[in-house]
Amino acid sequence: YSEEVNDVCKELNTLYLPGCMTVSEIMNAQDKGNKMVKLFPGDVFGPKYVKAIKAPIPNVEIMPTGGVDINNVEKWFEMGVSCVGVGSSLFNAGSLEDIENLAKEFVEKIQNVRSK
Repeated sequence: YSEEVNDVCKELNTLYLPGCMTVSEIMNAQDKGNKMVKLFPGDVFGPKYVKAIKAPIPNVEIMPTGGVDINNVEKWFEMGVSCVGVGSSLFNAGSLEDIENLAKEFVEKIQNVRSK
């Protein structure tokens, strides 16, 4: 989290997703007007960490990045994330067709868990 970047983005009316790992960092980001934070690297603590964070601050919207893949995306949503950032696990899938198919599988899994 960077207050300087936060201030510039606010002046420019530009979305800022501050990277946070601790409850204190998240609360500081919220105090500065950020509704969503990026949990990076997400795989360091895993999906259960989101549930632990949301216990004291249930209104925070969390987007984990780093370590989100097709095998754990549902678990992230079950623990309460608002969205996920997916990088290498999607774009290292192979051909364009493989990437497209995997992206569709991500969407299906997310829709499935959200419909529960």
